[in-house]
Parts: sequence; structure tokens; C-alpha cells
Amino acid sequence: MGEHPFSVTGKVCVVTGAFHGLGAVIARRLAKHGAKVVLGDVRDASALAEELGGVAVRCDVTDEAQVTALMKSAVDHFGALDVLVNNAGVESWEGPITELDVEGWRRDMDINVLGVALGIKHAALLMQPGASIINVASLFGLLPVPTLSSYNSSKAAVIHLTRTASVELGPRGIRVNAICPT
Repeated sequence: MGEHPFSVTGKVCVVTGAFHGLGAVIARRLAKHGAKVVLGDVRDASALAEELGGVAVRCDVTDEAQVTALMKSAVDHFGALDVLVNNAGVESWEGPITELDVEGWRRDMDINVLGVALGIKHAALLMQPGASIINVASLFGLLPVPTLSSYNSSKAAVIHLTRTASVELGPRGIRVNAICPT
């Protein structure tokens, strides 16, 4: 019997927002199943990277030069970029839409949407056929939740961005999917 076709053994995987929470869980699971992990976060994830035998790169996903450097580090350290998990995200503001906080709205859109778009752009430039991009959206991108208009809207945008990227990158053999945890 051969290796499962969806195995991550030996695959080079970049995870954004990997310092803690879901990002750290994803990185640990990938490493446990044999992946080589590159952890991107605005905070120092070097302790987790060392634990997992991976690499940590400081990265603000809204800064294109830093996103470029994160993706390039996967190739520089491990020779490829097979999987990107666009996990970095925030919920910056909560309240009624009639009290919308413009700075909170912009922060959610910048990190949650632009960050995903930049990740897709710079990962896809380095990926070969068979690669995969997984965008972490949210159930809140599908269901309206009062007082979370900026977060809901940003995650809905991630879902549609994922659909668009899958149509564009599918012919190149790069899968693009979103997951919607609660």
C-alpha cells in the first residue's frame, strides 16, 4: 500500500497566525503527520517552531514584503512550498452597525481579507501543481451574527475570495479551499 494521496508527509506547509490558538493547533497537527512547518506570526513563534522542527518567521500579513519573505523562507529552508494555511485573523470591533468603528472595520478587513489575498498571491507564485491553499474563514461568514458586522463581512469576503482563487489557480493544479470553523 502506498502513501495516502492527501498525506502531508514531507510536505512544506506555511501557517499564518501560528503563534497560538487554532494556528498553533494546525501547525502541531501538520508536524505530527510529517510536514515541515514554517510558522508566520506578528509574534515570535520560534519556541513552537523549535518544538516542531520547523522555522518561525515574523510576519504581518498586511505587509506585502513580509508575506513575500514568509513564503520565500519555505523554499529557502525546505526547498518547496506545498501547502499554505491562511489562518491569521482578528475580531477587532463588536457593536451595533449604527455605531460602526471605522478603524476596527479597516483592521478586520486588512488582516482577515487583504492578508489572505497576499498569502494566496505570494504562495501561488512559488507553488507547483498539486499544492494546496487553505483559507480559514468562519461560520460567521455564512450566518449573520448581530454586533459582528465587520468580522462577519470579512469572513464572507474570504469565502468568496477562496472561490475566485480556486477558479483562477485550479487550472495550474493548485487547490484553494476554505474551512469555516465556529
